Amino acid sequence: EQQLSRWHRAMAKKTKPPGDAADRLRAKWERHIVESTAAHSRNPDLLDAVTVVVGGIEHRMNGLLLAQSQPLRTMLSSGLDEARDRRIILPDVSTRCWEALSEYLSCGSLPIDGETAVEILQVALMYDIPAVASAAEEFL
Repeated sequence: EQQLSRWHRAMAKKTKPPGDAADRLRAKWERHIVESTAAHSRNPDLLDAVTVVVGGIEHRMNGLLLAQSQPLRTMLSSGLDEARDRRIILPDVSTRCWEALSEYLSCGSLPIDGETAVEILQVALMYDIPAVASAAEEFL
C-alpha cells in the first residue's frame, strides 16, 4: 500500500489530470463570456440571432456569442453588409472546424482532434479567439 501511494504521487507529478486542459479552457471561456456580455449587451446589433454560413450550410447563433471574436463583432456592429443582412459567410472554414468553434463560443468546450487542430488554430488566430488558439497549440 505504501509503494502504491508513492507510485500515485510520482505519477501525479508526471501527468496532468485528464480534464485539466478542458477545465482551463472552460474557465477562460467563463471569464471571457461574462466580460464580453457585460461590455456588449447594450449593443442592439448584437442582441439577435445571426446566420453563419459555413460550407453552404446555414447555422444560427446569437450575436452576443459571436461578439467574443473582435472581427465577428466588428462585422455585426459597423454597418457592413453582415450587420445589415444578419448573415456572416465564412468561406475558408470547414464545417467540422465551425462546429468546434461554435461549441466553444456557446458553452466553452472545444472538440478537437488531429484532423481539425491545425485549422482550428488558423481560424482562431484569424478571428482573434486566443483561448481557442492556445488550446489548439497545446493539442499540437
